[in-house]
Amino acid sequence: MGRRSKALLTEMRTQRILRARARQRLKPPWECPICGQMTVDYIKRQGVIFVFCQRCREGEVMPLLKGYQPIDYYNYYVDACRTRMGKADVEPPVWKLPKMSERQFQILKKRITYGKLLRGEES
Repeated sequence: MGRRSKALLTEMRTQRILRARARQRLKPPWECPICGQMTVDYIKRQGVIFVFCQRCREGEVMPLLKGYQPIDYYNYYVDACRTRMGKADVEPPVWKLPKMSERQFQILKKRITYGKLLRGEES
């Protein structure tokens, strides 16, 4: 490995830092839209994901679906908080669920606090 210029080393270091920051934005803790602190986290349990702020004790429960990452649920949480505070007017999402029994659907419907549920066989 030969000598490298200081400019090249600085550029490589900058790119490495930017990549690390981009990865970190996808991982909690995220910024809470209510209190402004980096205290938003999530918990996955029994087919639902609970996105909540540890400081101001606000949160939303949403169905855990394939194809969604935790950062997507965080964005829905931000929309819900901003709508509740009157800073935005965002329609809640319609969650299209896979086919399931009526009992499973009712249990999931009781747990969800944000969005509307639609079963797979319905249109």
